Amino acid sequence: MSVQTAAEKVAVGQVTMYPILGYRDLAAAIDWLCRVFSFEPLEIMQDQDGGYVHVELRLGAGVIMPTTQSKDPDTDIPGVSP
Repeated sequence: MSVQTAAEKVAVGQVTMYPILGYRDLAAAIDWLCRVFSFEPLEIMQDQDGGYVHVELRLGAGVIMPTTQSKDPDTDIPGVSP
């Protein structure tokens, strides 16, 4: 059995769909997804205040983009609606 890192499982450009999932507490969601489902951080970018700007988590050949739910939903953009 060989062990591969997240970056080796799927090369950049191979993933064809990135589901965006909104969470009220993004930090807790990232921790939970990694701990419970074995997602691996692929890319996590934070601003100077520690807020999440961009998050990609990988599980096998799949990648998801968890995000913070907006308090003021924009019905034209379902990814940021509660």
